[in-house]
Amino acid sequence: LAACAIRPLLVENGDVLMVGSFSALTVAHVAVQAAACSGCVHVCGVLNVSTFNKELQTILTSAAWK
Repeated sequence: LAACAIRPLLVENGDVLMVGSFSALTVAHVAVQAAACSGCVHVCGVLNVSTFNKELQTILTSAAWK
């Protein structure tokens, strides 16, 4: 999926959550797309550790992201 493909999905002042393993270049491309809508990009890597997964779910739930 090209980073420019998210552009039609962005809303004004909306944030983007990237979860996974991405290159710095991909994150930069997504950031450029989000900046056009005054948005922010939040990036978190994924570890295959149950404690990390539980903590991440807790954070996302408290932020009202599902």
